[in-house]
Order: sequence, then C-alpha cells, then structure tokens
Amino acid sequence: MDGFDEALPVDPGNSYRYRVKGITGDVQLGDTGWSLVEDVTTPSAAPDSLDPTLAGGGVRIDLVWGDVFGEDGYELERRSAALADNSFGSWSRLSDPAAGDTSASDTTIASGRLYQYRIRSITGSGVSGWTDSAVISTSPGVPVKVLARPGSAPGANDCATAITLSWDPVPGATGYVVRRSLSDGTGEQDFVITDADVTSFIDTGLAPFTVYKYRVRSTASVVKPLAVSG
Repeated sequence: MDGFDEALPVDPGNSYRYRVKGITGDVQLGDTGWSLVEDVTTPSAAPDSLDPTLAGGGVRIDLVWGDVFGEDGYELERRSAALADNSFGSWSRLSDPAAGDTSASDTTIASGRLYQYRIRSITGSGVSGWTDSAVISTSPGVPVKVLARPGSAPGANDCATAITLSWDPVPGATGYVVRRSLSDGTGEQDFVITDADVTSFIDTGLAPFTVYKYRVRSTASVVKPLAVSG
C-alpha cells in the first residue's frame, strides 16, 4: 500500500499534524520509527451567505456576508447582464476585502441591469469554494421628455379638468409611477402603471384654474437573492 486514502473528518481553517510508522506484526522485528512530521492547514470555509441590497437611491449595491473564522481576506467578484436578455458576461474581480470585513459596496453600477455576485475566503493554505451567487437588478433609468397638456375630460365643460402626460419609454422598465401634487408640494398621490408599453397618462377630475405638479419614475422587478450556479 503506497498511501492512505481513507477520508478523515477535518474542519476548514484548521491546522493538522500527521506522522506515519510501519507496523510489522512481528514481536521480534518490532515496528518502524515514526516518519517526519507533516503539517497541513485546510483552506477556510466559504462565507455562508451573500446578501446584496440596492442602496443610496439606486446608485450603489451594498453587499453583506458572514465572517469566516481564520480567513486572511476575501475575493469578491461580479458579472452583469442587461435586463432585456439576462445574458451574463464573464466574472471579474470587484474588490479584495480585508480580513474581518463583512461588507462592501459596488458604486460602479448602471441602471436597468442585472448584477451577480460571489465571494470566497482566502488563507495562506489556499482559497475556499465560492458562495452561491446572488443576483439583484438595478432600477431602470429616469423617464425624460415628460410632457403635460391640459384639456377637458370627456363630457366635461370647456374648463380644463384633465391633464394628459406623456414620456419617452425607458429600456428595462416594467412600469411607471406618476406622482401628482399641488404647487406647494402637498396632496401627493401616486398613480401606478404596470404595463411597460404604456407611456402616457390622463389625470381627470381636476379642479379648474389650479396648478398641479407631476413627476414620473420607472419601475423594475428586483431579484434578490437568487442562488445561481456558475
């Protein structure tokens, strides 16, 4: 027998010392002496979770993971895809968090995209496996060229009691929210549009000779966290 291939239980990030001696089974010959000592350190474990959150009003993604005992640091990687096709590119290094770190932020994101993250711990004896990757989507862009046109609601008198709004479509959006308020900012009310192909809205039942303010934002489905292999 040239080796020993029986699996022995070991814990990640621990050091183990091994030595070997031969056994003859002969009382007169006796056993051999011990071999030289071999010290082996197992790689640390992978973080048990990776949780991304869209933060800062959608301008960054904050990532949090569980600390790993005995690690010397981490390797954090990212890849992305357009919301429209979900075709991810290659993994690339985002950062190298230091030992003891349990959070990082990605400030190089773009609107209307999917981002996939994975992390592993490193020690002097090697690297752990990767965590299950986590996917999150960023919000699509802000609608531009929002136009408002006063007019009369169907069946109303000649006073302007309705306002028609229209805007340019936003790639990756799954819908829109129109927010109306009075000129002083009070009386806010949201109107939710769940069809991404609808880029106009008629606000009816308005008071004549009244100033209204409108804002439009796009919405997108957020996916987090989703375990994805690869």
